Amino acid sequence: MKSVRMSKEQRDGIWENIVANLDSVPKRNMIRARSVWASVGGGAAAIALVVGGYAAVHKGSPGPRTAVEAPAQAGSANGSPAILYQLNNYAAQANRATVPFYEDGHIVQERMPIQKSLEIAKAHSPWRTDPVLSAQAYTANLLPAGFAHAAWSTTSHHMLTTTKNGVIATYQLMSRNDAGSPPTANVQLSITGEGHPLYYHIHLFELQHRYVWDIARIVRTPAPPIPLPSGIKSLSVSTGLAAIGYVPNQFDKVARQITVWLETATRTSYQLPPAPANLIFNVNVAPDTLYLTASDGTQISITPAYTIVRRDEKYEVLTQPDTVEYKTSTEVVYLHCPALYKWLDDHAWKASFHLS
Repeated sequence: MKSVRMSKEQRDGIWENIVANLDSVPKRNMIRARSVWASVGGGAAAIALVVGGYAAVHKGSPGPRTAVEAPAQAGSANGSPAILYQLNNYAAQANRATVPFYEDGHIVQERMPIQKSLEIAKAHSPWRTDPVLSAQAYTANLLPAGFAHAAWSTTSHHMLTTTKNGVIATYQLMSRNDAGSPPTANVQLSITGEGHPLYYHIHLFELQHRYVWDIARIVRTPAPPIPLPSGIKSLSVSTGLAAIGYVPNQFDKVARQITVWLETATRTSYQLPPAPANLIFNVNVAPDTLYLTASDGTQISITPAYTIVRRDEKYEVLTQPDTVEYKTSTEVVYLHCPALYKWLDDHAWKASFHLS
């Protein structure tokens, strides 16, 4: 499954065609809300804030625009959740013909036609009939610069992910309740990598008889627990300019030691300068890298956190002491793990490994 990022003009054009064919439904009534932009806790993107629900949007001077005046509920210094957007009484909105939609930091009033079936709704607006696709389509303002038109791919039906300049953005379905009235879903957005440890929970609800998902709430949340493997199925280390692979002499012993190190690790921040853009080397320049396959098949790479700098017409690899980069296909986490860092950085692993 791939998500196609459509422009506002393209979406408007599709809706005009739909509405034109529905005699009983008036044309789309769209009102753009002018938003108060705020930076919350050093977030990477400006986010339109509607705290206290859509009741906080007040109609003022003549014209099609209204002002969003409510301030953000900022999180505390210890990383408590911060509400960035909230639609009060969203359940009451589920049956209304015209509803407010959060679109890239703005509030858009849309008249939604009744649909006879999910299949018909998918033909009209497929990106809106799935909560993960809806979350991704309407929250591009939360993403770092350059991600708005990224190509999204998925490893499962409930996840969308993309990578750009060492940063991974992932939308993942955390829960869904189709038996509710209205049905609801929770999607987590994680933005991880060099300098981007950001996490959001996006709460959505489905409009009744329309099969379309709308956003009820967006909350910036503290970092979740470290995604450690429940077990290690295989492991290896690559090293040197040719990235030669090695495997352990005693797999169980090494796997147990790595597990102990990871269980004592704590999250930390990436404090190195970014590498120059568009660098391409014909050899491996990364520090020694540990590759794990978890019991559930998840592929994990662990290496001393590093960057590349240019000095005196030469490139140099710098590492961040006692810090490792823990990377999966959907997330990058920086861990304070002195023992594992030293084991890799000092090549101590070689004493118990052989060529694969």
